[in-house]
Amino acid sequence: MWNSAAPVYEGDELVYRGAIADMKSLDGKIGLEVEVHNAANGHSIGCATGKFYSE
Repeated sequence: MWNSAAPVYEGDELVYRGAIADMKSLDGKIGLEVEVHNAANGHSIGCATGKFYSE
């Protein structure tokens, strides 16, 4: 299995909004790309400032 992840930023943000994860099996039977959001229930992130907030 091969995998990689690349962070997703907009402009000059300090904190990434999410990541693109790529997964591939060596035999080619599995090939998957998934977008993972940088989020958690009850919390928000100021990506430009790096500040975290509890809601």
